[in-house]
Amino acid sequence: MGNDKWSSKAMFILAAIGSAVGIGNLWRFTYMAGEYGGGTFIAIYLVCVLLLGIPIMILEFTAGRRFAAPLTQAFCAIKKQFLPAALAFHGLNILVLSYYVVVTGWTLAYFFGSITGVPPPLNELSQNPLFMVFTPISVLIIFTITRLKLVDGIEKANRMLMPLFFIILVIMFGYSLSLPGLQKALEFYTHFGEPTPQVVAAAVAQTLFSLSIGVGIMLTYASHMYKRDDIGSSAAIVAGADTIIALVAGIAIFPIVFTYGLDPAGGAGLAFNSLPLAFAQMPFGNILMPLFFILLFSVAITSAISMAEVVVSNLAIKYGRKSAARITALIIGVVAIPSMLSYSSVNLSFDGMPVLDFLDGKVVVLLYPIAALLLVLILGWGWTGFPREAAKVVPRKLLSLYIFIIRFLVPFALGAIVISSLV
Repeated sequence: MGNDKWSSKAMFILAAIGSAVGIGNLWRFTYMAGEYGGGTFIAIYLVCVLLLGIPIMILEFTAGRRFAAPLTQAFCAIKKQFLPAALAFHGLNILVLSYYVVVTGWTLAYFFGSITGVPPPLNELSQNPLFMVFTPISVLIIFTITRLKLVDGIEKANRMLMPLFFIILVIMFGYSLSLPGLQKALEFYTHFGEPTPQVVAAAVAQTLFSLSIGVGIMLTYASHMYKRDDIGSSAAIVAGADTIIALVAGIAIFPIVFTYGLDPAGGAGLAFNSLPLAFAQMPFGNILMPLFFILLFSVAITSAISMAEVVVSNLAIKYGRKSAARITALIIGVVAIPSMLSYSSVNLSFDGMPVLDFLDGKVVVLLYPIAALLLVLILGWGWTGFPREAAKVVPRKLLSLYIFIIRFLVPFALGAIVISSLV
């Protein structure tokens, strides 16, 4: 671990952006905004990024750089009694990744399908047994990348995929500015309703999910930093880039939604049911549709490998990186089966909804804030060296405020969200 470092601070930031910018920005953010009132959800989300997201990211970066070790070793270095908590974080990452690789497979399937024509709706295409093949392909791609050393695997993947993502997003954003539905999209973005507890809980969960914070991902990535790398600016750049991309992605997608009469609250099926039909009607749709799905796939993979890296980096200490990546891929492949079968002829469901939707819409909304609360309490209170390390990162004038935010404001806010979700 000690010699496995990012080649530069710029590559660390790019990889962290690659982890943060994922399907959560394009697929999840757009349909969450559609379901929870547009501007109301977005406004609360922005507040959450400032008051929760950036402080937690700085905390994870600080701990990762200080311990220069994977999640389990970092937690045990603080106190050996925190080992069960570390294992719980690994379990949550695997659980999220189990349905994330399924959605990643969808993006790949729709990319190939859009090259030859208009792919059928998800509920129709998913009945084809060949459709499930794309989930193992996604797992295989993750294994291929994570089995390599940091510079040869994750860093090269981000160096190739993130510029591709930015280019395609700019193309789609520019095209959407010319659509007649742009005005309605902007009105939707600025429409404010009642900020109910459900909207707040959804915005908090989206903040944690989108920024890849609260579950040890950023701590793991920061463990590969050099001691000289600046944490405050890195966190600001990553959080800022992730937020801007989420907003830009919304402006790129919602004008299409309103121009072609689609439902902005169309849920998870918006990207895979409604948008292909809209692309089929628009000029240059045969070009834009494959670009859209390769856009989704590129960010899905960079986020997926960051979740897998949390597990791989810990197992690598005992088994070596190649074996660790193999074990992780096998576990993910097995745990992904229920989510994969939920969109198939089996139609596996739980609590009246597909297993994948249940995990994404119910479990993550509840478990992500719980995990983030636990991480903040361990690092903010359990780690006696936290104030000393924070003093190396945060300007002296803001140090007391930052410690107050981490030790009191963030736990209070997350605790309130957890209690509200449970009630």
